[in-house]
Amino acid sequence: MSIGTARAADLPDTAGPARLLRGADMAMYRVKTREQQPGYLATRHDAYTPSVHGRRPGRPGTHLPLA
Repeated sequence: MSIGTARAADLPDTAGPARLLRGADMAMYRVKTREQQPGYLATRHDAYTPSVHGRRPGRPGTHLPLA
């Protein structure tokens, strides 16, 4: 099981739940790839990471063109 953590209090200027989820997803990914230590909380940068075809960069399928 993998869990990413983003707190609304740490990201007061996020646009809503979608940005919090994006931040949590990026935080989880950064820990899984050992880019950050366990316990890492999402930052504003994580919440605003651009997506590729609606997915986090590096996820399977992001290299494929849109159909």
